[in-house]
Amino acid sequence: MNEAIIEVVNSVLRALTWQDSTSSLRATALALPALRAALEAGLVGEAEASGALAAVLQALRAHGQHDANQCALLALAVQLFKKEVYILDLPTMPAPARDKPRSALDAPDGAGLPGLFAPAPT
Repeated sequence: MNEAIIEVVNSVLRALTWQDSTSSLRATALALPALRAALEAGLVGEAEASGALAAVLQALRAHGQHDANQCALLALAVQLFKKEVYILDLPTMPAPARDKPRSALDAPDGAGLPGLFAPAPT
């Protein structure tokens, strides 16, 4: 079963760079489900994730002039990049502390509307 999943993933990734843009677009739709299956089976490591992202970028170079292919390949590249970062187990970046209020109404001096509508000094 694991060998079959790997073969499907490799076939789909190779199909991304075929000279036929329609086939590449169809392979783009199959790539993420195939990679998810391989990921769930524990068959995707650092090298496989990097190879998948490289295949998508090569396909983007080959078929990026077509709007449909470009949109689908960019979406796939972003999703693969997220998975590659997850697989590489990079440390998470801490969120910056928010000292500012979320809206002007939550500010200590309110929204500052009286200052906006105050008469101009003469």
